[in-house]
Amino acid sequence: MTNTNKETRSALFTVRDGEDALIRLIFIFYSILGGIILHERILEGRTWSAAFSVMVEHGGEALTWATSLTLTIEGVMIMFSRLQDHRDRRKRRFEEARAEGKAEGRAEGKTEIYKEIAEWNNRRLNAQAQNQPFTEPFPEPPDTTH
Repeated sequence: MTNTNKETRSALFTVRDGEDALIRLIFIFYSILGGIILHERILEGRTWSAAFSVMVEHGGEALTWATSLTLTIEGVMIMFSRLQDHRDRRKRRFEEARAEGKAEGRAEGKTEIYKEIAEWNNRRLNAQAQNQPFTEPFPEPPDTTH
């Protein structure tokens, strides 16, 4: 099956993205665990060993929260990345269409001026063949200031 789409699709999630996501997951997980220890030690007034026990006890929930936050962050980043890719492709297609339109306009303009010149020359040759004076001025080039 051949791909007729001119746009190349990048991978949704590259190895580098996976590494970054894993680093984020570990950072968030340890931040939550650190928050639990500090909460238990400072706000609840427990000993370090008791705070550590509470942290171990809630490690599963911390991992669940860390995973959920990481997936949310990654999902949002992918959505924004895809949005930017879409905007870039749209801008590139618009610029290509604009350039194509300008090229077509130039071609049509050339065809039009050549047609005017050919018609002018035919009128000149007809007048010359009939021994009549021909005072019509040569066609003016198109105005390209706009």
